[in-house]
Amino acid sequence: MRKGTQTLETINTDTELGHKIQISAMAVDEATGIVWLHGPAADNSGFPLLRARIEAGAAVLIDAKEIGFALSALAWDGENLWGVARFLRGVVVKIDSETGEFLTTFQVPELGVFFEGIAFGEGGMFLLGKDADQKGVIAEIAIPE
Repeated sequence: MRKGTQTLETINTDTELGHKIQISAMAVDEATGIVWLHGPAADNSGFPLLRARIEAGAAVLIDAKEIGFALSALAWDGENLWGVARFLRGVVVKIDSETGEFLTTFQVPELGVFFEGIAFGEGGMFLLGKDADQKGVIAEIAIPE
């Protein structure tokens, strides 16, 4: 992970965590030092979600869960993980940060945008994507109850 030009941490999912994945999404809880990494397994056997703790400059695997499909982005809201489904246009999933289980799935209103990023701020959930003309779009999305 980089902040400016400073390397904060590097993680080799194969040698440090025992799961070789092509990382396509990540989320971090800075308060606890927990990082979630997601992507296709290098051997094409699935789409694991790895949960690890950064301790003394090394990543230590807490657990790995198969979630069944690809996410293009992950975000931590302070309580749960949220992901943007890679191949299901406009689908956002809420994921239990401890178990990796899906708590809810919802369809974002059709905006003609392919969303690939997610973040949380004081205003709520924000999605990043591109429209049909490849122009960048940031949308604030109401979180369904």
